[in-house]
Amino acid sequence: MAADYTSILRVTNDASIERFVLGGASPIDRPVPVPMSHVRRVATGALVVYRVVVAVLRVLVRALYLFPLLLVAKISLWATGSWYGDLLTVGFVCLVVAFFTVFALTMLMHVIVGPRSKRGNRTSFVFAPPRPRDVSRIASRLAPDAPTRIIGVLDAGLEPGAPVLVEEWSERDGGVERSFEGQSFVVLAEGGSPTVVELAAAPVLIAAYEEAGHARRCVLRQGDRVELIAAGAEPAARIEDSRLRALLDAASPVDPYRGAESTAILVRSTPEQPVVVAVVSLAAST
Repeated sequence: MAADYTSILRVTNDASIERFVLGGASPIDRPVPVPMSHVRRVATGALVVYRVVVAVLRVLVRALYLFPLLLVAKISLWATGSWYGDLLTVGFVCLVVAFFTVFALTMLMHVIVGPRSKRGNRTSFVFAPPRPRDVSRIASRLAPDAPTRIIGVLDAGLEPGAPVLVEEWSERDGGVERSFEGQSFVVLAEGGSPTVVELAAAPVLIAAYEEAGHARRCVLRQGDRVELIAAGAEPAARIEDSRLRALLDAASPVDPYRGAESTAILVRSTPEQPVVVAVVSLAAST
């Protein structure tokens, strides 16, 4: 696949840096936002113990708040001369001892892990692929202001089933790495204007990821049915890419005075506002 855009993104606790190639230009490095749609932080080492201890402490605090409610039961048992009331006293003493023990352990672990602002080195990033039900949540974060949202067929002018967008994720050294290559494409919506997507950054893909050695990989192909969500749509007044222009000429009704492109929509995938491409159904050939 002759890609219009390729990139390798490396996300660690220290930085999120992408090296990309646009068209035939030289590689460029740039800092980019951490793609939280596909990764999450997990605690490691002492921070795991600290979080468990804090969770136990919260349970004990709630138990101490609720324990006075048992005074009614204790008074009733004492009035009837039952020794079971003494068990409530023993239970309360044990609860207090447990509380102060866990509280002391919490203070010790806090000294070890440090304040919240300095715990980044005790976490790592892992790959966490989005699910179809996450589409709306991701879209509202990336394109909150009246985004373009259409469903149509993915068309890059290739053979049916040919790869258009290929993404692979792997985990290493406490971070994640994403490699991406793709072609700018058109989404052909039934009964609507075609939408041209120009890649200046990797889109957010919501699709099934398959095991590929030590990595997870997904491929969107020519003819797949997708949902496209993007911000900053504008009329496609002029498309320089001859391949995309030919796709629009074939998909749009031709106006001899204004041309086929006048009915098309153009969106750009950028680091600040990547487009979201969610697979609805696969092409019949795949």
